[in-house]
Amino acid sequence: MEANVASGHWVVELETGVKLCVRPTLEQMTTYVLLEQEDWFEDEIAFVRRPATPDTVALDVGANHGVYALSLAAAGAHRVWAFEPTRGAGEMLARAIAENGFQDRVRWVPVGLSDTEREAVIATGLNTELSSLTGQGETSERVHLLTLDGFLAREAPGVPIDFVKLDVEGEERAVLAGGHDFFTSQSPLVMFELKHGGQVNEGLIDDFRRLGYGIYRLVPGAQALIPFDEVGADGFLLNLFAVKPDTARRLAERNLLAEGDAIQGAFEGWGRRTPQPATVLDRLSQKPWARRWGADWRARAAAVPALHWLALEACLAASDEKLPAAERVGALAFALEATAQLSGAPASDGAVWWLRLFALAGFGLRSAAVELGRQLLSVLAAGAAPGWPFLPPLAEYGERDPEPAAAWLAAGLQEFVLRRQGFSSYFALDQDLLDAALANPLHSPYVDRVALLFALRRKARPSIPPAHVVFDPALSRNARLWRELVFGRVPHAVRALAGGVEIIDVGASSHGKLPEPYAPLMLLSLARVTGFEPDHDACLQLGELYKDQEAFRFLPHFVGRGGPATFHETNWFMTGSLYAPNVDLLQRFQGLAEVVRPVASHPVQTVALKDVPGMTGMDMLKIDVQGAELDVFVGAGALLEDALLIWTEVEFLPLYRDQPLFAEVERYLRDKGFQLFAFDGIASRPLRAFADSGRPAGTRTQALWADALFLPRLERWDDLATPRLAKLALLLDLVADAPDYCHYALTLIDRREGTDYAAAYVAK
Repeated sequence: MEANVASGHWVVELETGVKLCVRPTLEQMTTYVLLEQEDWFEDEIAFVRRPATPDTVALDVGANHGVYALSLAAAGAHRVWAFEPTRGAGEMLARAIAENGFQDRVRWVPVGLSDTEREAVIATGLNTELSSLTGQGETSERVHLLTLDGFLAREAPGVPIDFVKLDVEGEERAVLAGGHDFFTSQSPLVMFELKHGGQVNEGLIDDFRRLGYGIYRLVPGAQALIPFDEVGADGFLLNLFAVKPDTARRLAERNLLAEGDAIQGAFEGWGRRTPQPATVLDRLSQKPWARRWGADWRARAAAVPALHWLALEACLAASDEKLPAAERVGALAFALEATAQLSGAPASDGAVWWLRLFALAGFGLRSAAVELGRQLLSVLAAGAAPGWPFLPPLAEYGERDPEPAAAWLAAGLQEFVLRRQGFSSYFALDQDLLDAALANPLHSPYVDRVALLFALRRKARPSIPPAHVVFDPALSRNARLWRELVFGRVPHAVRALAGGVEIIDVGASSHGKLPEPYAPLMLLSLARVTGFEPDHDACLQLGELYKDQEAFRFLPHFVGRGGPATFHETNWFMTGSLYAPNVDLLQRFQGLAEVVRPVASHPVQTVALKDVPGMTGMDMLKIDVQGAELDVFVGAGALLEDALLIWTEVEFLPLYRDQPLFAEVERYLRDKGFQLFAFDGIASRPLRAFADSGRPAGTRTQALWADALFLPRLERWDDLATPRLAKLALLLDLVADAPDYCHYALTLIDRREGTDYAAAYVAK
């Protein structure tokens, strides 16, 4: 990942495992969409992968970064020629071919196709997907054009071509003219753009029909092609398929295409069926979400109209790959008709609308599905939920625990509308809906990815915990890239200059994996941690959490001034201390005495940091030792002088008897050359007597403790060696969240080295 970023491209992995190389900017559509969806946004991409076999030979005309070409190769295609005339996209395609190891299957052809062989100027821009011979662009480049017939005659004479993807921004008719012999003599499955610039490409449809091709569209819920009907075509429909009769028969034999008469027969057959509620419920009971309502549905099965059961069965049948394509499509058509009838019946309830949403989306009537989804969100917000058997609009929510039920229902609908209301949030985003989805505890990583991308495009650092699923390589396809996007603002050269950052964590008890303020440094592999945790069980837990990470080591020592001391055990190990709890004071405040109740006292031996073997440096010192902070500082000795960031808990009242308070800690550190930078999270409590009265507390209550951040005094920064300034910059950006101070540290480096790190940092 580091090399990819430094060399000017990112590698994005799709959910299928295919890797794409893209420009390192979220302003480019391809980069953004692939990170957002971990796939391409067109419904047709999933279908195109299905016909690929080890014998498939394909042409990707207008390959751009190679989403289709590489997906075909990954699905098993024998050979793919990927035509991409522009240098920017073509070079990314070439990199991706090598990245996937597809050199034997995919060939980048750096030319365009048209009706004649010639030189031409193509308009280009950041979004290479829109490069066009006739459009306007930010830049332009001269390209070479060939005819498809000429290319095949020279490079693949007599080779049968099974599939063609045709997407050349308005030049499709010219490509067809230049490939007249090929399209006449062979029978490929052709996918082409329905629209260009918002206009239906009717001339291209007519051209294909004159060559003997039928025109089809994809029914996404059935993963099958059906004859295209221009009347009532959905506004979201982007691509069509041209298919000759012989290829149509072969696709029908593979259950990938259905003709109108067969669909009509299947539709009528559903109308003659007898519903089988018990069979349907048995099938649904395999899903976690259905078990939540299964008993109630069985009890009320007799009260559910027969047509409702048939509509439910039909929706389930649409995705049954064992059924012929006509049966799957006919089932969806029947579900649409049945739910239309049921929605007006007096006995209907909300589940009918959920079934209708499922059928609309499955049949490819996306605009109507989005509108109904929004209406159902309003119904849910008003407190009404579906009662009779229904299906979630997104299949992945059917695999999840549906508790709490209201949140599960809302999460699935919210994400459905977010996903389907546009091709990508790159183009438009409903901020209110995104906020509602983020607030739902059952939202999926997709929602988080949208929120991250939206924030990053505004040059903001998202508020997201380092332990989030998107940063976990076991759960996220692009974990390392997300880490870079969220946390990698400091230039790579500065990171290399800094070397490893040494972190000392005194009182390292875990609240889970990577909850520490220095977690971003660890995610980017920029630091090493020595943690001290005297609680035996907590230290073992830390070792288990980080057992596979050499950058962490944990020692079971009490850290202080060195020498004998007494450890005061409490009812919660997080509040034990080398100072005795101040019970009289604790009892005066709400909710303190209950978690700092003395249990026992134990003689212990403390160690001073300066005496710990192997302690050669300390760039960051983090302390959480319940009142004994000053003892740790004193025991650090000369090591303290190395600290570039101190993150320590401090108390404002003596919660432990005789403990040093913030004022004493601050004075000691000030004398050692540090300045207070900021407080993080000042905790306060009301007095118990007033809180117990039931009256609400005022706007201010007693400040009790906080985390305090200290930095070397500004006048000391000029004396820091350049590598130390680089470490400081990393700590300021990734830990202290102090971009202004980070920028200043980078400015000091620039003055010495003649670099422009500060400008690069601001640009991100």
